[in-house]
Amino acid sequence: MIRSGLVVPVHLTVRQERYAGRCIGISRAVYNIHVAASRMARTQLGRWPSGYELARELNKLKHDTDEFRFIAEVSKFVAEGARDNFRAAMDKWFRGEAGRPGFHARRATGSGSFLAASGVDRIRYDGHRRLRLPYIGSVRLRHGLPGDAVVSKVTLKRLNGRWYASLGLRVPDKARERKRQSCGGLDVGISPLAMESDGTEHENPRALRRSLGKLRRWQRAQSRRKTGSRGWHEAQGRIDSCQRRITGLRNNAHHHVSRAVTRKYRVLAVETLNVSGMDKLRWQAQAIRDAAIGGLLRKVEYKCRWYGTELVQAPAFYPSSKTCYACGEVNAELRREPIWRCGACGVTHDRNLNAARNLQKLALGAVGPDVMRPDLKALVRLTTSETIGDEGRTGPLATVHPAAD
Repeated sequence: MIRSGLVVPVHLTVRQERYAGRCIGISRAVYNIHVAASRMARTQLGRWPSGYELARELNKLKHDTDEFRFIAEVSKFVAEGARDNFRAAMDKWFRGEAGRPGFHARRATGSGSFLAASGVDRIRYDGHRRLRLPYIGSVRLRHGLPGDAVVSKVTLKRLNGRWYASLGLRVPDKARERKRQSCGGLDVGISPLAMESDGTEHENPRALRRSLGKLRRWQRAQSRRKTGSRGWHEAQGRIDSCQRRITGLRNNAHHHVSRAVTRKYRVLAVETLNVSGMDKLRWQAQAIRDAAIGGLLRKVEYKCRWYGTELVQAPAFYPSSKTCYACGEVNAELRREPIWRCGACGVTHDRNLNAARNLQKLALGAVGPDVMRPDLKALVRLTTSETIGDEGRTGPLATVHPAAD
């Protein structure tokens, strides 16, 4: 059994929506209580409090003071989830992966999340799109769950005007013996979104770019309307619709690429990218965030564990794009040229395809000499007349690059 996650849209009744909205507010309040208590303990005691101390102080506030009795009006999982989220945020801060946790503000759109239930004995799934949770009752899912999955955790969240259930699942190992290629390399970027070492190209849907004009118009309209009015909520609904479409297009492309490559190769090599540093490039920051390269690499990583694919990560400064695949010469003068010619052997390279093939070399070196190596001469049959495909064309997500024929 392996642990997995799944986000499913849910339909809530009016009573369930009111209760869930109250739980979001209480979860935010408990999180802010933990932030204030930890900072106070750091100032007075000179150390950060433990999780047990925070839970003890919260119980005192909940049962001994009238001001915080509202915390006990909902399920105990709401406060437990907020405490776990705070401890996880503190751990990330201590490891240097994020900034110090701060107070959460109330959002006018009502967005937020809370832990609805935890433990396989508290959650019941009837197999017909019905999930029974404590205090909330029966919740109808948009679609069914895998028949062999066991639900161990449920988090309800409101995002872009809709309710979703984030499910923690325990599913059997999906790794199966199938006829797959031995090794492959995956180069990710903006255009295309991903390039495989065999020439398969996955296009970038550019979800934000497609909806940016409509999104800006409704954001401008909302800023001119009174907050909370009927017109304001109408504009917010339009904004939520745009955001849902952007997220859906992007996630669909990511899942398509990650599932294809992890089921296709036995060993896969990818780059190690500093995505947060790439976001600071002024001329392409918006395009990088639109592509969400970091999210794609995370999906590839956990799906490699699902399907039994060995993942090889290249070093941070591995020159995959600057190294000639045919002779190994490093072109230190290469900048942003999409097509370049090697000065040593004269072979013309497509930048993305060359990077993917160099990553494939890295994967072949990681598994040793027992793996059958491809015909290198056939893979580098590139001519000076080779050009890059049009960036603006629309078509299927996966196309075969001419150089792979």
